[in-house]
Amino acid sequence: VIYLYTDIRTIDRIGRQEIRTLGSGRVVVARDGRLIAGRWRKDSPESRTRFFDEQAQEIQLNAGLTWIEVLRLDN
Repeated sequence: VIYLYTDIRTIDRIGRQEIRTLGSGRVVVARDGRLIAGRWRKDSPESRTRFFDEQAQEIQLNAGLTWIEVLRLDN
């Protein structure tokens, strides 16, 4: 499971959300029974989102399904 923190704001009275998916932000990856804190980064709409630990090393994901939970960044 990946917990991706980003800016989320409500854009109308219906409750639709605008979610920032470009740039970078905080991430926590739950893998192999442990939590790995770090940063996510997505440079362009065409690029994939990448995840890095606190030493700036890319976090390798296990084969299979990975759930990504997008959470509001609390300031």
